[in-house]
Amino acid sequence: MVKLRVSIILMLCFFFSCTEDEFIDPKIKVNFSEIQVSGNGELRELNLEISSKEILKFNSDVNWMTIVDKVKSTKSETNKSYFIKIEKNATDTVRQGNIKINLGNTTESIKVTQAIAIDDESDKDTETGPEPPSDKIPEPGLKEVKLTLSNISAIFPNTGGKVSCYVDSDTDWNVALESEGDWCSFETALTSGNGSGVIVFTAESNPLHTRREATLKVATKNVDEIKIEQTLTIYQEALSDVFILSTNELTIGKVIDSKTSFTIESSFDWTLNTQAKWFSINIIEPPLKNSIKTIELTVNEENTTGAIREEVIFVMNGEKELAQVKISQNADELIYFVYNGENVRVSTYQPNDGSIEGIFDGDVSTYFTSNWAGYVIAVPQWIVVDLGEGNEANHVSFKYTTRDRSSTTYTPSKIKIEATTQDATSHVWAQEGDEYTDSDRTWTTLSTYEGDVYCPKGNAIESPLLSGTSDVKCRYWRFYVDQAIQSPSYVETYPNSFCFNISELKVVTHK
Repeated sequence: MVKLRVSIILMLCFFFSCTEDEFIDPKIKVNFSEIQVSGNGELRELNLEISSKEILKFNSDVNWMTIVDKVKSTKSETNKSYFIKIEKNATDTVRQGNIKINLGNTTESIKVTQAIAIDDESDKDTETGPEPPSDKIPEPGLKEVKLTLSNISAIFPNTGGKVSCYVDSDTDWNVALESEGDWCSFETALTSGNGSGVIVFTAESNPLHTRREATLKVATKNVDEIKIEQTLTIYQEALSDVFILSTNELTIGKVIDSKTSFTIESSFDWTLNTQAKWFSINIIEPPLKNSIKTIELTVNEENTTGAIREEVIFVMNGEKELAQVKISQNADELIYFVYNGENVRVSTYQPNDGSIEGIFDGDVSTYFTSNWAGYVIAVPQWIVVDLGEGNEANHVSFKYTTRDRSSTTYTPSKIKIEATTQDATSHVWAQEGDEYTDSDRTWTTLSTYEGDVYCPKGNAIESPLLSGTSDVKCRYWRFYVDQAIQSPSYVETYPNSFCFNISELKVVTHK
């Protein structure tokens, strides 16, 4: 029974091992895809990075080029080193061949171009006899030199890697690598040499969504010789198309100049659309050339609504919506004033035409009207609220609702918000109809509102919060009607007089 269990476990392990290999997508990374080699033959090092344990298979379509295993190479399972053995070109023409590398279903090819062999002087005398004398007299101190590179171009993947270049020369040479941002560098200290040599250079991963380029220049450096320069162009693939939004939701402060930000990383163009008016948008370009941009938001209108307000920024690519960013603005905690019959005073009052209580009952059908009898009216007119001892505040807002009637007559058109710390010492007001002039204390005007946005016209329309902010905490606050719409019937007779009426008045303290 035990043997049976062991056998089953081994079979399962083998099954899952095989199943996993079946889903591996084998990959091969070659240090070059096209090389040029000397006609006299050479041994070129081939470095491979592989992603599978499957057996590598090599195939050459010419008999003058073979693969030789590099016995002393690393034992790594993912990094393999071999030699391409190339025989001398015995023909009188440039020849080409291909090596194919197979790993599972993946195939990579290396194109090899071999130059015509150059015989030395002794071979020429033996085989063909001495060269005929040249009519051209060489310049003193100059001799013919050669310099060739194995690679015309090299391509790094976006993830970076390593590329080598074979230099074939018969003199001294040096190397210069030109790249923006130093993303490509020499892996070894070999920046010069004499004769043949291999230059190996590496690249970091490319964070950009654009292809980048570097140039490798190899030149003979002996000033007494004819200078030859060869160039290898190095490319690196761009980061794949991407769109990354740092967040879909942000919170910003309630006061003016509060800031927050988010970032967008994208390989394509985008625009921002929003209906918001209470914040501005500034797109900050990065100091270095890349695709990540910072979007900074700045509050330009304080949130005095008493509730968190929200807006949406749409990120668009043409007519296509890429993403949404919800912006929430913080709000003060609002404490609503409660009328108790003794904590409100008015400058004038019209008996039998509304009441003070009517503007604090939540019913737009009830209202308050200042004195209009006989149009012997003191202007301006106002409503004073007493927050009570211990409830003093720096920031108080008034929000009123126009009277529910078909006419805009007597609607406030200019309002001031005022405050004082002084208690009343004279003209103590006890009930509606009592005289109360407030002539015994000084009021500070904190803000003024006028125009249809702040002083709406129409039936039962609610105004926005009309706020005042004081440097000191005040107990007494005044809703001061500096002007109201006069009845056309009395404008000529009483040009400097008016009365006003409203259906509701909310008073809130901001904490």
